[in-house]
Amino acid sequence: MMKQIAKSRFQPYQFKSTVTFSTLTTQENPYTGIEEPVKHEEFKKRFAKVKQTLNQKYSVLGTQYENSFNIAIRHDKRLQQFDYLIATINGVDYRIIDISFDNETYNSYDLLTLTKKEGNGNG
Repeated sequence: MMKQIAKSRFQPYQFKSTVTFSTLTTQENPYTGIEEPVKHEEFKKRFAKVKQTLNQKYSVLGTQYENSFNIAIRHDKRLQQFDYLIATINGVDYRIIDISFDNETYNSYDLLTLTKKEGNGNG
């Protein structure tokens, strides 16, 4: 009898783009004396875009998830070490509004919900 092997939800070829995770600190500008935000790159990961169904798109209308999208990365414990991370994809900064951690198996994925970051501050 052959064992059933669970098919992975994502295939390796789907992880073709890179996301950079950074922290934000402030640093005083020596010329103006004003505190300015500074990004510090922490680590990079390959990711796969997660498609949403029409039902999922309609169910988030009017919530903080309305203009968001999801990506999947291989499970990484480093995401839990930081209170606030910025995800940068193709030079555009995104705020992580939700992380669904999965560390049940050796082949686990974390799902991240991202929305475009507004302004230069922590919000």
